[in-house]
Amino acid sequence: MLKQNIAILLSIILSAFLETGCKRDNPVKKTLWYIPFGDSFTAGHGAEPDQAYPVLLVNDLNKDGIPIKMIINEGLGGHSTSQALQEEIPVFDTSHATFTSILLGANDWAQYIDTGTFHKSYVQIINDIQAKLPVKTNILIITLPDFSATPGFRAQANGRDLIKDAQNLNNIIKQEAAHYNLPVADIYQLSKEMHNDPGLIASDSLHPSAKEYARWEQLVILPAAIKMLK
Repeated sequence: MLKQNIAILLSIILSAFLETGCKRDNPVKKTLWYIPFGDSFTAGHGAEPDQAYPVLLVNDLNKDGIPIKMIINEGLGGHSTSQALQEEIPVFDTSHATFTSILLGANDWAQYIDTGTFHKSYVQIINDIQAKLPVKTNILIITLPDFSATPGFRAQANGRDLIKDAQNLNNIIKQEAAHYNLPVADIYQLSKEMHNDPGLIASDSLHPSAKEYARWEQLVILPAAIKMLK
């Protein structure tokens, strides 16, 4: 009986050892819970909802072995940074999200909101998100595209320098990303190609087409996300 008990005990210990070893060699990755912040660019206006870059990003990260699920796409057309603070942050606060991205600022420009107010709101968004995130750096910052690349934006210029204005906002975005040590997916240069390819512009003449959203995600956003999450 004693020998039998010892054999059983040794078997249990061996099984536990093997199981622990397997877990060490093959750690189970926790699923990320994703909420993207943004406006119509994030919502995917100009394309189908499933062609929006956050949806593409979730699909591609899962294919690359990074388990992730989107809780909700917080991209809401027309939202400025201050509107995101009022309407998007409260949803995030109760979501238990563990990863997010931010692409905001186009409507601050469209609504003639001064850069100082934009800057203050943008910083507040980062601070509010970090207050809830378990990993404070799980925020992917996405720059603004070239406003001058689509006829719809050019029609709203009213004498303003679209290129300079977008660059000024992007400088603030990059400055805060560096301050908070957050990764940046810079789509600005890539978006300039919309100038020479009508197929990259949606039929509404304002937003990118599905093809352009896919280019943003594949060529810029996805690589930045993989680098930060692996």
